[in-house]
Amino acid sequence: MEVSPVLQVQWCGDIDAGDSLVALIMPLARSTSRAGVLGGLGGFGGCFQLKAIEQEYKDPVLVFASDGVGTKLKIAQKIDQHGTIGIDLVAMCVNDVLCSGAAPLTFLDYFACSSLDVAVARSVVSGIAEGCRQASAALVDIPSFTHSHLMSERLYVDYFAYSSLDVAVARSVVSGIAEGCRQASAALVGGETAEMPGMYETGVYDIAGFSLGVVERANILPKINDIAVGDIIIGLPSNGVHSNGFSLIHKLVKKAGLTLQDKAPFSKEGLTLGEELIKPTRIYVRSVLPALQRGKVKAVAHITGGGLLHNIPRVIPEGVRARLNAHCWNVHPVFAWIADAASVSDEEMLRTFNCGIGMVLIVSPENQAEVMNITRAFGAMVIGSMQARPAGTPRVVVDNFPSALDFTRRMPLLPHKKVGVLVSGTGSNLQALIDNCADPTACMCADISLVISNKPQVLALQRAKDAGIPAVYLNPKDYATREEFDAAVSAQLEEHKIDVVCLAGYMRILSPEFVRKWKGRLINIHPSLLPRHPGLNAQKQCIDAGDRESGCTVHFVDEGVDTGAIILQERVPVHRHDTVETLTQRIHQSEHRAFPRALRLLTTGRVRLSSQGTIMWYS
Repeated sequence: MEVSPVLQVQWCGDIDAGDSLVALIMPLARSTSRAGVLGGLGGFGGCFQLKAIEQEYKDPVLVFASDGVGTKLKIAQKIDQHGTIGIDLVAMCVNDVLCSGAAPLTFLDYFACSSLDVAVARSVVSGIAEGCRQASAALVDIPSFTHSHLMSERLYVDYFAYSSLDVAVARSVVSGIAEGCRQASAALVGGETAEMPGMYETGVYDIAGFSLGVVERANILPKINDIAVGDIIIGLPSNGVHSNGFSLIHKLVKKAGLTLQDKAPFSKEGLTLGEELIKPTRIYVRSVLPALQRGKVKAVAHITGGGLLHNIPRVIPEGVRARLNAHCWNVHPVFAWIADAASVSDEEMLRTFNCGIGMVLIVSPENQAEVMNITRAFGAMVIGSMQARPAGTPRVVVDNFPSALDFTRRMPLLPHKKVGVLVSGTGSNLQALIDNCADPTACMCADISLVISNKPQVLALQRAKDAGIPAVYLNPKDYATREEFDAAVSAQLEEHKIDVVCLAGYMRILSPEFVRKWKGRLINIHPSLLPRHPGLNAQKQCIDAGDRESGCTVHFVDEGVDTGAIILQERVPVHRHDTVETLTQRIHQSEHRAFPRALRLLTTGRVRLSSQGTIMWYS
């Protein structure tokens, strides 16, 4: 007669492992705390005192959002990297909260498994905590351990479901959640961990998140009735696929006979497929919230499942359509790979993936400069506008997507251009060019290969030396004429086989011979919206003229003073109490983005100068 085995309590869930995880992740949750969070960790609920924010709001409205990360979890589990999946979880929730105009306050998480791997769980929650910090939301409670995955009350909770709880894995996941909360400046206020033997296979877990935000009632978005023809559409770049479309990606990887350990065919950094696909979803709180709080934005759309074609219509009225130009942003190489390897049509790409844009803002033309000034440091760019919508036509039109995708395919085959930079001062624009050219994801197709200064011992020369770039000082006093000096500069450029020359704060008037020699390969950046205020002291000219906006212009150089064909411009607002110094600082920020963008257009062949001195665009 067989003797039945003794039933072990651990088969129903390991309480000791759960207690171990709580001890490990308490510091992570505390690192996300903010004013208003009450009580300690480990209770039955997390508390937030609304009085802590009463000075900021007259008529506060609470906004709730919940989400998960879908089958992206399979990537983390297959490559055993759990530290950033929590950031994805926070991002998917707090970015949705932003779409109502709200600031994230708190986050809760739910973690379900069969048996607890504490290291994995801790890693996940660490990422959640970082996401909360980025979103300015508080994680106010630590997950408890139950045998049921059913929940009814949801704030910012991360749902973590697992077959058996590996403490190391759990801690890694929690670390990611904490990191996400830090990025979102949100408090991680609580959570639930459900250990369910038999429900999940060993090594498998699931997570969900719940976020709470607050918004002034008058500022609730979208303001659909205010959206009008002519409004400007601003896009914020994504970090790749983010957390949508992974069911297709899993099938694609299998069909291609690849593993997640293989080098990604599209990676500019030489990363594996797993390392590329696990990159966390961007959290847009810090980039977008200041503009929302100033009341300058009419609508926000988080580009998730459904892509650009299905998410933008959620925030615009029926009578208008969004018209986008795909040439205005970088389509990540991962999307070209997906389209080709899985034979996905352009329309299906646009309705499934973010295709390079993670969040969209709609603003009035008069607020464009101010919102761009707030968001520009985070990569914001104008990508389209609102138009009247003819009856029966699509609500979103994306122009030039096929050619933008094709350009992304051709990028790896394009030769790198050697760039020389002429300087006279501190070289902040030079540094922006150096940084962008050194970033493989920027797809600049350019290398800064020489820096020449007409002044000794300037900071720009040191910047070049620090980056390992040849740096040359030429003294104008050693040459009898301007033409002779320019000939010496040109000789240096030719010796280093320079293809393109950038003037970055170069305080000399070039000779006609030099300009003609480098025509079409010579660009300059000027601190005004040309043709207004050419020449010196452009910022003072702007203030004296009472202008309400200024900015910078990148243009080809001709024999006139700032009269060459314009490649692109970036606008900034002029505030009533601006001085030359404050306006200059604001314009500098726009220059640091505009100059690399213009150089990329030139080195990748997207823009050229015609023999008549006009701009020619190529797709």
